[in-house]
Amino acid sequence: MARLESNKKMGYYPTPPKTLKHICEWIRFQYSSNKERSYNVLDPCAGTGEALAELIYKNIHTLINAYGIELDMDRAVEAQKR
Repeated sequence: MARLESNKKMGYYPTPPKTLKHICEWIRFQYSSNKERSYNVLDPCAGTGEALAELIYKNIHTLINAYGIELDMDRAVEAQKR
């Protein structure tokens, strides 16, 4: 039954908030006043984009190009809005 439920959700298991907090504390992009310097970030399982948005928010003073991949259309649209 668990596999059927996972298939129904298309394997969607959002990152728990506590884990996301630890990830955002661990990943920091080096700040540079050079406007030419930017970072590219890829989330291959973007879901609703919450984790990627949080990571960018925690590094607000850095230019980040964010890319996310999501197979479910509804979640992809929500992620794109974020």
